[in-house]
Amino acid sequence: MLTKQQKYNMDIKDIAKEIRSKLKKEFSSCSFSVTIERYSMGQSMSIALMSAPFEAFIWQAREDKKQYAQINHLWPGSYEEHLEGKFYHLTPEAWHCVKRIAEITNYYNFDDSDRQTDYFDVNFSLDINIGKWNKPFVKKGYIQPAPAITHELKDIMEA
Repeated sequence: MLTKQQKYNMDIKDIAKEIRSKLKKEFSSCSFSVTIERYSMGQSMSIALMSAPFEAFIWQAREDKKQYAQINHLWPGSYEEHLEGKFYHLTPEAWHCVKRIAEITNYYNFDDSDRQTDYFDVNFSLDINIGKWNKPFVKKGYIQPAPAITHELKDIMEA
């Protein structure tokens, strides 16, 4: 487990390499874009799921049919809570992928912020996307969804 000091001392470029490696290992059939940006008084990382062998969006719930979404990585933790949201609906596979991106990335981050006093102290800010505004998400290939995920989605959709 990395300490706050070790996280603070790691260069964001090295963190991005580590995250790319972990995502490639865990989601070998998916492609990601991992980019960093440095600016005065901070740095940020953007991670986008660019292609996968599954659909990313539940089309019945998404009116605009865009293949792009900015994801709030601080959203509620369960898939059922996610489906209660008003902006976009992800498939269970995409939701799991985004959740793992946030978990993997947050291992290298720290947050000593106090939002009540408008004090922000993070190692880096994080943006998670599905696709990009100028390059949409693409479904490539096919995988059979896990039975538990399919069953869980069916129960949720019938409720």
